[in-house]
Amino acid sequence: MSDKNKQPDAQSYLDNLEKARSINFNKIEFSNCIQVTKDADSNAVILFIPKLCFDANKGTPEEELVQKMLLYFIKVSNDLVQEQYSIIYCHTSMSILSQRSIIYDYYKMMPRRYKKNLKYLYIVHPQLSIKLFFEFTRVFLSSKFYSKLHYINSVQQLQSVFIPGYGDSLRLPANFLY
Repeated sequence: MSDKNKQPDAQSYLDNLEKARSINFNKIEFSNCIQVTKDADSNAVILFIPKLCFDANKGTPEEELVQKMLLYFIKVSNDLVQEQYSIIYCHTSMSILSQRSIIYDYYKMMPRRYKKNLKYLYIVHPQLSIKLFFEFTRVFLSSKFYSKLHYINSVQQLQSVFIPGYGDSLRLPANFLY
C-alpha cells in the first residue's frame, strides 16, 4: 500500500483525535466501558466492554454511542500506544453489526503506531458470528493482525493469560463471569 493510500486514514485519525479532545465523555466514562491496566511486562492493557456503555446510556441511538465510544477509545489510548499494548475486547450478545463497526472501523483508521505496537487483541466470549466476521475480513487485514488475535472463551481463561491479580484493577460485570 502506498503512502498516498495511507494518508486519508492517518488524517481521519488525527481529525477524530482532535474531535475526541473536545467532547465531554462523562456518561461514557461513568459506564466503565473502557478501563486501563498493565500486564506482567508493564505494558498497557485496555479493556473494552461496549455493553456497559449501551446499558448505561439506554435511549441513546446505537450509532451515536458507537461513534462516541470510538472517540473515547482514541482519547484514552492515544498516549498508551507509543509502547506495546494489548486490547481485551469483551464481546457480548449485541448485534454483530454494531460490534463489527467498533472493531473493524477502528482498526481501519488506526495509524501505523497503533497497529505496530498492538501486542495482542483478546476477544472474550467470541460468538460464531464474530469468528466468521474475522474469517471474511482475512483478505483485507494483514497476517500480522491475525497473529495478534486470540479468542478467549471464559474469564478464567483470560485470567490465566495475565499474572494473578491483574483483574484487581479491572472491573468485569458480574454477569460476564460465565
